[in-house]
Formats: sequence, structure tokens, C-alpha cells
Amino acid sequence: MSNTLTPEQEKFKAKREIALEKARARSKKNYDANAEKKRAYAQQRRDLNKTMLESIKVAQAINLNPQQGGDCDDMVEAECVSGKEQIETQEYTQAECIEFVNNDNTVTSNSKAAYRASIKRFFKLMTCKSLTECLKPSVFKQNLKKIEDSNYSISSIQATYQILVLLLDPKRYNAVPGFSKKHSEMLRAYVLSRFNVYKELVKNSQRGKNEMNVPTFASYLDKVLLKYGMDSKEYLISYLYSQITLRDDFKNLTLVRENNGNGNYMRLNKTSCILFLNDYKTINKYGTYKRSLNLKNPSEKKLFCLLSAYVAKNKIAYGNPIFGKTSLSSFVSKLHASIGYDYPKSGITLFRNMRVSDAVSNPATTTDDLEKLSQEMLHGLDTQRFYRRGGDNLAD
Repeated sequence: MSNTLTPEQEKFKAKREIALEKARARSKKNYDANAEKKRAYAQQRRDLNKTMLESIKVAQAINLNPQQGGDCDDMVEAECVSGKEQIETQEYTQAECIEFVNNDNTVTSNSKAAYRASIKRFFKLMTCKSLTECLKPSVFKQNLKKIEDSNYSISSIQATYQILVLLLDPKRYNAVPGFSKKHSEMLRAYVLSRFNVYKELVKNSQRGKNEMNVPTFASYLDKVLLKYGMDSKEYLISYLYSQITLRDDFKNLTLVRENNGNGNYMRLNKTSCILFLNDYKTINKYGTYKRSLNLKNPSEKKLFCLLSAYVAKNKIAYGNPIFGKTSLSSFVSKLHASIGYDYPKSGITLFRNMRVSDAVSNPATTTDDLEKLSQEMLHGLDTQRFYRRGGDNLAD
């Protein structure tokens, strides 16, 4: 067989080489421009790791149980005056801690919901009734150990420590101002160190997930179509994510006739479809998300037809949620498993993996294309590298 390329192949090869050369030039330019920042960031990471190790050593070195003896230099001052706390501490119950979160205007409603869940998780594991009681010097270590000995996932344990970090942070919620300065500083350092430990464990578990291969979106949609049919909710959700690959942002997506400027909603009529998101993870970076379907594009026209048919079939009236008020993650996870992709805790993340992997595996994709995709998916390029996985090497 001859290896001679046709003129069309030669032309394509030349264009690809030019595109790759431009991409390399852009990468080098970006690297050179950010080299100093990267070195500074690396130094910050080294300093953080050093601080974390030192804080763990300090926390382990201090004798925190007054019944074991030891002089006052080794004790927290609050436990060294006639066996009573020297400083009158303020109590913080579960309801009071949740109130801190509810009044925080710097985070999205999704983050607030996650923080509230973490607070409830913490108090569910404790026998004490207030944050101050749970974290006082004589018992805080054994109470925090209950978190790590629980049956919760490592990501849930990380999230529990994260909310404790925020509650103890004097620049955020400062929920234990009554503790002595020495105990407060040591407590913050210890909780932060445990948070960082579990943050690293979560990262390591995600690296393991990244080694798995995922299907292409085309093969995935074929399986859903074969099993559920084109007029099913399963196929609509799958196709929706193939075109608009966001996070779990379609829950409580309201059908509207006119723009209302609040919440997440879709304006759908006989001639157009526009999606508006005002409540999602990275809104502070990207602002209100607006996406109009281009009905001249066959793929987007198909999505428009699927949405219109679904709304009509299910008699969804204006002002009502299109897909319900609850998260779609559980629905999507069950869908994955039903067609043979039973990855642990993949959910909507699998859709995002497929979208990025499809783009990366396409030889015609340029760095500009990947940057545009990251903007469409409302995440940074660093996050996009995390989503990238192998090709369609699974048995179909």
C-alpha cells in the first residue's frame, strides 16, 4: 500500500502543523509570562505544607487532657484556673452556626446549602449541643476523631472540616471568640491541618478516577436512545448536557414566558429558546449565564425540538420547573448505571468528562477551541485538565 498522501491530505496536514506551531508559540508565551507567578505559587505551596506539618506537631505535642497532669505551661489557659475555664465562652448551637451561613452574602445559595449540610453532619456525629462545647480543650480531639471514624466519604469529611475552618476563621464567622487566644490559634491550626489532609486524600482519589476511560458522547447517546427512546426524559437530559455541558444547574429550572431576572429559568416559545442562570457555582467569576439556541444549527435545533416536545407531553405550565425542584445528580447516576457506566459517584461529572475528552481527542481541536469550551462550561482551563480522560476504550 502506498504511503503517498493525497493533495487534500497534504493540505490538511500542513494546516494542522501550522495550528500546532501556533499553539506551541502561545503556550510558550503564556509560560514565559507566568513563570514568575508559578515560582511564587510553588513557594507558597511549600510554605503551606511546612506550616501544616508544624501545626500538626504542635497539636500533637500539647497535653490537652487536664486529668493526665502536667503544669500550666503545657495546658491551655482556659483549663488552668481551679479546673475551670478562665474565659467565659459564648455558645454556638447548630441553629446559630447555620444562621452565620444564611447571613453570608458572599457565597451562592448552592454553597450555602452545602455549608448547612456540613454543619448538620457535624452535630449529628456529636453528643454535645454547641460548637463551643464540642471544641473545648479537654474534648475537641476526641470529638473531631468521630468525624474521621464515621462512615461518611472522604469528600464529606473534607467538607465537614471545611465548614469548621470557616466557622473558626476570625475573618469569616469567628464562631468561638470566647476561647483563649492560645487555644483558638492551636484549634484553628489543627482543624486546618486535618482539612488539608483530607483535601489531599480527595485529590488522590480523583486522580484514580481520571485513569478511567469514558465513552464518547455519541456512543453514550446511542445507548440511551436504544434503551429509553427519543421522547424520554433520559434522552432529553443526556442530549441537553451534550450541547450545554454545565454542572447540576438544571434543577428547579423554571419555564417562563418572559425574562424575570431571578433564579435559573428558560424562556421557551414556538420560535426561540434562551437559558438564563443566576444561581450556579462560578457565578462570581462569570456573572449571569445566558445561552440562546441557534435554530440554524442542526444540533441545537434538535435540542429545541426535544425540549418543546417534552414540555408539551408533560403539560408543564409557565412558572413551573421543567425537570423538578431536586438535584438531577441521582437521576443521572442511575441513568449511567442502567446503560453500563456504573462509575462510583460520577453523576453529572461523567457528562463533563465526555465533553472535554471528545474535544481533546479531536485532532482538529486547537488551544483556542479548548479555551472557548472552558468558557462555555463555566470553569477554568486548570479544571478542564482535571475533566480530561481517555477515549472510548470501554466495551460498548
